[in-house]
Amino acid sequence: MKGVDPRGAVVAITGASAGIGWVSALAFARAGSRLALAARRVDRLEALAAEVRALGSEALVMAADVASAADVRRFVDAAVERFGRLDVMVNNAGAGVRGSVEEICAGDLSPDLLRRLGAR
Repeated sequence: MKGVDPRGAVVAITGASAGIGWVSALAFARAGSRLALAARRVDRLEALAAEVRALGSEALVMAADVASAADVRRFVDAAVERFGRLDVMVNNAGAGVRGSVEEICAGDLSPDLLRRLGAR
């Protein structure tokens, strides 16, 4: 299977406001990709977009929470509308529970929290 050439590719990244998402966005920008960037923290996305543009790439910024299917759909639709297609989707955003096993098991593992974490 042939890979996607990053030069000119349209790459959508969730969780782009920090960490792996941020670094991935800069790597794709350096390679010449056009980027759609999503996260809950738009102020951080705007700062990232400024770095991406300084590298000569295009960036679309959008607030989105991956726990919301509607947000994800709007993000993908906006990327395709802006760039005409979507070549790569980096599903980087996620949620987790922090604490020791004892703390987590003794805590409130509500049905809503379990749904957000993908438990069945």
